[in-house]
Amino acid sequence: MEQCVVIVLLISRLCTLCSCLSHQYHFVNIQKSWTEAQTYCRENHTDLATIDDTEEMKALMEAVDTDFNGEAWIGLYDDRDNWQWSLVDSGFYSEGATEFRNWRNDQPDNYESREHCVIVNGMGTWLDVPCDRAFKSICYDGENSSHYNSLHTTVRFDSEMLYLHVFNGVVT
Repeated sequence: MEQCVVIVLLISRLCTLCSCLSHQYHFVNIQKSWTEAQTYCRENHTDLATIDDTEEMKALMEAVDTDFNGEAWIGLYDDRDNWQWSLVDSGFYSEGATEFRNWRNDQPDNYESREHCVIVNGMGTWLDVPCDRAFKSICYDGENSSHYNSLHTTVRFDSEMLYLHVFNGVVT
């Protein structure tokens, strides 16, 4: 019985660890166009920032420089038919993750039919702007989204060995 309680506590702790893992964001304090920022992020990190939900939006805002009060590129762009993220691998995203948006109230407006890339402002809301304008950028590192982080651990109870694999917050 005592072993079962320990296992349940361990599993709940591992699930908590997995759910709080998120992208590692990097604020790049160099002005670039969206395409230049994307290239820089892909060469030095994984890609421009991809934000799956409000929790990741909060993490992104906490990760940027404390003096940041301007605007910075994220990985969202308009491909003529709809908004999509710079990282195109659909296997990267959990269900519904590509649909998260945090537009400022008057956005997107595609002013003069030229605004096809997205910046985040100091308040954490998004605006569509021309892709050739120069802004700072936010990159992230990670092979996969926080929803796909994998954590392995081995726990030894007497002579028994229990192997836990936590994937997407579920023990398998």
